[in-house]
Amino acid sequence: MQLAQFDSGQSPVVIAHFQQVFSDSEGETEGRLIGELVSELIQTTKADDLYQSD
Repeated sequence: MQLAQFDSGQSPVVIAHFQQVFSDSEGETEGRLIGELVSELIQTTKADDLYQSD
């Protein structure tokens, strides 16, 4: 697996993915909470510390 700097343009896709996965497995409320957590983590983490797999 190769890592690259995270593209902030992908934030909505990443957030929606986590929200959907957790909604499917744990329920809609949990999915929303995880989506909010992922969003907050992306927003509050320095850009240099965010990576994505290619």
